[in-house]
Amino acid sequence: MIDAWTSKNQLPFLGISVHWIDDWKLKYTTLDFCILSGAHTGENLAEKFMEVLQEFNITTKVNYVITFYILLIYFILF
Repeated sequence: MIDAWTSKNQLPFLGISVHWIDDWKLKYTTLDFCILSGAHTGENLAEKFMEVLQEFNITTKVNYVITFYILLIYFILF
């Protein structure tokens, strides 16, 4: 899950959390919390999201259909 917002002092942030099932137990953690370079455009969000996935070497573990729809929603809304 990703969420973006702007602080009171106008800094754009992006939070990325991950959820998975291990031994039939739901697990979750914050993967990254970072400052965005630029506005909350779909392009900036997608670029940073993919950078984080690559940094943690989990690009092949993410369901691309879900990722596509998440990023599509951000492109439409922002």
